[in-house]
Amino acid sequence: MKKAIAIILAAGLMLAMAACTGTPAPSASTPASGSGSAEGQATRTYFVNPKMVGAAYWEAAKEGALQAGEDLGVEVIWNGTSEVDVAKQINMVTDMITRKVDGIAVAVNDATSMTNVFNQAKEAGIPVVTFDSDSENAERSYCILPDTDEAIGEAFLSALINQMPEPKGKVAVMIASPSAANIIAWRDAALAKIEADYPDIEIVGVYPSNDDQQKAYENAKSFIQANPDLAGILCLAGAETPAACKAVQEAVEAGQLEEGQVKIGGMGIPSLVREYIKDGTMTESVMWNPMSMGYLSVWALDQIAQGNEITDGMEVPGVGTIKVEDDRIYCGTFRFTAEDVDNYQF
Repeated sequence: MKKAIAIILAAGLMLAMAACTGTPAPSASTPASGSGSAEGQATRTYFVNPKMVGAAYWEAAKEGALQAGEDLGVEVIWNGTSEVDVAKQINMVTDMITRKVDGIAVAVNDATSMTNVFNQAKEAGIPVVTFDSDSENAERSYCILPDTDEAIGEAFLSALINQMPEPKGKVAVMIASPSAANIIAWRDAALAKIEADYPDIEIVGVYPSNDDQQKAYENAKSFIQANPDLAGILCLAGAETPAACKAVQEAVEAGQLEEGQVKIGGMGIPSLVREYIKDGTMTESVMWNPMSMGYLSVWALDQIAQGNEITDGMEVPGVGTIKVEDDRIYCGTFRFTAEDVDNYQF
C-alpha cells in the first residue's frame, strides 16, 4: 500500500468538550470550500468520533480526517472524550443525530453499546461507518480497518516470535480495553495461533489496561515480578508496548531479568516506541497508518452520501489502493525496524 502523506502531530492536544452531558462542542473542523457540494446546496457535514482524543494515535487519525475534509470540500467535526468513556460516546453520537449531520464515523469503544444509537441514525437517514473498531451487529454501512482481525492478531504475534530464539517459554499478553471488539478479536486470533502452532509457549495471563498507559506499565511490572523466567510480552494495543519496554528495561537494571531475556512484540506506534526500537529493547513492530483510517472514514461517508459505489482495488488519494470485502474496507499494515522507524512521524 502506498504510504500516506507525511504528518506532524501536536502530541497531547486536549480538545474542548461539554462538561455536563458529554455532548461535544465541535472541537475541530475543516472549513468547507464548497467544491464537494452541488451548486446551491449546503456543504455536507460529517462527525468523526474517536475512542478518545489527545493520544498520538488519535491525533494522527484526526489529521487524516481533517485532510479528507479539505480535499473533498466538506466540513468535518472531530471530537471525543479525553479518556475512554462508553456513556459519553453514546451521548456525543446521539447529539449529532439530533443535529442532523450528513454522516457519522465512530471508533466504537464497546461492541454492543452503539446498536440502538446506530438504529436511530438509520431511522434519521444518516449513514454510519465505523473505523478502528466495529459494532458489527449494528446498522452501519462499512467498517474501516487495517486488515482482517485474524491477520492483525497473527501479525502482532509474528513480531514477537521473530525476536525469540525459540518459540517457547512464558509469555504475557497485554491488551487495552477488554470490551473493544477489535482488541478481543486480535487476542483470540493470536491465542488460537499459539495453541495451534506453538505448543511450547505458556500464556501466563492476559492483562487489560483500559487504555491507560500508567496502568499498562503497572501491569507489566507486576507480571514481570511474578514471572522471573518470563520469555516474552505480546502487546495488542499502542500504549502497552512502550509500557512493557520501560518495565523490562527497569527490571534488567534492577537485576530482576537478564538483558535480552524478555522479547517484546506486537503493535507499535512509531513515535511511542522509537527509542526502544533504536536501543534494541525490541527489534521490530507492526502498525498501520492511523491517518489513513481517519481519511477513509470521511472519504467513505462522502462516497455514500453521493451514492457512489465503493469497490475493491479503488485508489484513494493520499491513502493508496484499498481492499474491500463485503462491508469491510482495509487500508493495510506495515512492519518496521530501527532502519525505517524514523520514516513514520505519528
